Amino acid sequence: MNNSISHQSKANETICPSCNRFVGAHDSCPYCGTGIKKRISLRFLRYTSLVIAIVGLVCLQLMAMHRDIPVKSIASITPAMNFGYITVMGKASQPMRYYKSGGKITSLNLYLEDESGDIRVAAYRNVAEELNKEGISVRKGDKVKVSGTVKVRDNNVSILLQNPKHFKVISSTGVELVSLEEVPGFDDDTSLSFKAKISRINLPGSPRGPFTIKVEDGTGSGILKVWPSQFEELDKPGELVEGAIVKVRALKSSYRGKPQLQLESPGDLVVLAQASATDAEPEPEPKKEVKLQDISSQNVGEKISVKAKALEIRKPPQESRAPYLVTLESGGTKISMVFWDRVYKSMKSAHELKAGAVIEALVTVGEYRGKLQLRLNSAEDLKILETTKEPEASSAPVKRTLSPAEAIGLAEGTRAEVRGVVAYVRKPGAGSKAPYRIMMEGKDGLIQLTCWPDVYSQIPESKRPGKGAIIKANVTVKLYKGNKQLKLSRAADFVLESKGTTVSRTPGARTGVIQLPDLKSIKNVSDYKPVRVDGKVNNIIVSDHPKVPFRIILEDESGALTVAVWPDVWEKLSDAKRPKTGDSITVFGTASTFKGSKQVRVKFANDIKIR
Repeated sequence: MNNSISHQSKANETICPSCNRFVGAHDSCPYCGTGIKKRISLRFLRYTSLVIAIVGLVCLQLMAMHRDIPVKSIASITPAMNFGYITVMGKASQPMRYYKSGGKITSLNLYLEDESGDIRVAAYRNVAEELNKEGISVRKGDKVKVSGTVKVRDNNVSILLQNPKHFKVISSTGVELVSLEEVPGFDDDTSLSFKAKISRINLPGSPRGPFTIKVEDGTGSGILKVWPSQFEELDKPGELVEGAIVKVRALKSSYRGKPQLQLESPGDLVVLAQASATDAEPEPEPKKEVKLQDISSQNVGEKISVKAKALEIRKPPQESRAPYLVTLESGGTKISMVFWDRVYKSMKSAHELKAGAVIEALVTVGEYRGKLQLRLNSAEDLKILETTKEPEASSAPVKRTLSPAEAIGLAEGTRAEVRGVVAYVRKPGAGSKAPYRIMMEGKDGLIQLTCWPDVYSQIPESKRPGKGAIIKANVTVKLYKGNKQLKLSRAADFVLESKGTTVSRTPGARTGVIQLPDLKSIKNVSDYKPVRVDGKVNNIIVSDHPKVPFRIILEDESGALTVAVWPDVWEKLSDAKRPKTGDSITVFGTASTFKGSKQVRVKFANDIKIR
């Protein structure tokens, strides 16, 4: 009887009492809507299953959030892992560098290496700023653990740090205290620590140049370089004066064969003791007077006193960061002296610094592009001993009108009136600080008349020269890079007697072309001289960029020569006139120097002839 009751009870749970239809596990009849009473055990089972499912999902989420990010070796990172989040551990192959723009940290760069390879780690804006605020710095050799997103671009793999908490310096390389006498014995890129006294601080020679600090410790001396961005972040920059005792951790490097030290991080320079009263006003250093002709590479880095005559003063173009350049001469020796705009503006007698003036200057000897150069660091270090009154451009008497060839034969600094025919005018490129070059026909080649943009802009457009124009001008003979040229100083000194047809030379104008007997002879031709060369095409290097020229490699018995043809010129050549490998051709062009090697540059399609 109990079984029949139990069976009937189960039947009541699955059969609708109203319509007698099967409803299964439903709480209400899907047909008539009548509520069905269920057993408590079934309800409990259903709710329990739901709770277990929710708890399981929460556990999976927590596990995903707190699980360790997989550590990968650098070599195991592949493009297939792009946008994956991984961890790498390695040693810094160079110090970590922060980059600024507008006074704010914008990014950082760090290169890590392990036994399998190396990789770049980058971070931007907020992440880089946060690490900088925390004083995080990494030196060469420090062990670092970093987690980030894999970035693959053009097969270059890097890691983007997206959370500052995922960057950790595990260990730093220990650095022993050394004396400055020992510094030259260490390899470059070695991190060293030393205590020394500051004997001299030189301000940057350019807006982006470093502070040069000379330090001494009794055993020797050394040069410490501190970049402006680092100097601004020093703990107590006001105490960094001559005579102060400092403790420094720096990277040993070499510059022009001489050892120097570079500050790795602003926190690596600590002032241990301020300058004493005797240090605050040191005795002036005795001037080391050296004749201009006696200066050599042995004097590089020294501060010396020189007396010389100023042959030429070249001012930088407007809005340029280039320095003023003064050509000094004494005893037949010429050396350039440079100084920056801030020095010029501090000169009380700047108006007396003209060509012909005799000066005495306390300068630092340096080198620039393999040549000796003198640097004037302060306006107070310059004295004008003798002045000269430079005649006004229009007041110089002109005996007679000369041809460009006659004028170029005059001594440097001579004023003359010239009259000649324009071969072509070369305009400076967009955004360039270069001058206009008016090329005039001479006896053995073209002669350059230099005209700076501020002067050229004052010449009315209707009076500007073109190809074939006849011009007359009062000019000054100048020497530039060993070659003489003519310089137009004022627009009022220029007269257009006859107009030309265009501002560019036409292919037919081959006046003064130098016929080379062989390709090797190009080394004897000065830049910008028109030449003719003959040879056999060995190879043609095609360019796919509008600013990169096609390169025709010519050869003959004397050697090989590169002919540069710009893409816009190459496109004007018909298929029949385009040279091919093996063709014998004649080329009319201009001699030039590119990366230390002579080449010929072609400006017109008709200047290439297949023989």
